[in-house]
Amino acid sequence: NEGVRNVGDVVSQVPAGSRLFNNPNPETSGVASNYIANNRKKLNLQESEPIPVTDINVENSKSIADAFDKMKHLPEDPEVKAAYQAMAKETIDQFKEVSNSGYKVEIYEGDGEPYANSDEMIKDVRDNKHMYIFSTENPLLAPTEIVDIKGKPLLVNDLFRFVHDFFGHTELGNGFGPIGEENAWLNHSRMYSDQARRAMTTETRGQNSWVNFNRELRNP
Repeated sequence: NEGVRNVGDVVSQVPAGSRLFNNPNPETSGVASNYIANNRKKLNLQESEPIPVTDINVENSKSIADAFDKMKHLPEDPEVKAAYQAMAKETIDQFKEVSNSGYKVEIYEGDGEPYANSDEMIKDVRDNKHMYIFSTENPLLAPTEIVDIKGKPLLVNDLFRFVHDFFGHTELGNGFGPIGEENAWLNHSRMYSDQARRAMTTETRGQNSWVNFNRELRNP
């Protein structure tokens, strides 16, 4: 899990892209704890330590993928709207907590991917207090008054992708694969109110379960 694999008497280095856990960012836990402590009563958050998981329930993930596939697009439904509005507000507050701790976000405008793997992303956060994100469009999440380090405007969904990678991935150092994303959802979801967590879970655990376990991928 820490990048070294024993094979008989041979010790080999596991490539960064294949590790379940990379070296985490040591400051993330403090930023998360501060946010939870400051919002515990208002959002009914529970003080808790992140719990890493090392395997995933495949049948449960398939069930989530099927449920995600059947979900209707109902942005005007009162419950849907309330969940996403709560998620948006809490995401902005989480972004401010991270930003106040000195971390910067930048929209990536180069070719290809900004990072080869999760280890490179976490290293950028850990060593440079910086993270690239792709600019995204999501009709349920509105523009904000926040800009990246080059002055480019950010949507709430942009902020969410930033704080999700920050809190979800850099605290434990988990990767971007199915198990890493399960860890990211589990770790980050404890920072949202019950109402906002419904939207947050759809955007993370639901979406990732569909990407990795949808019916089109199921074969012997």
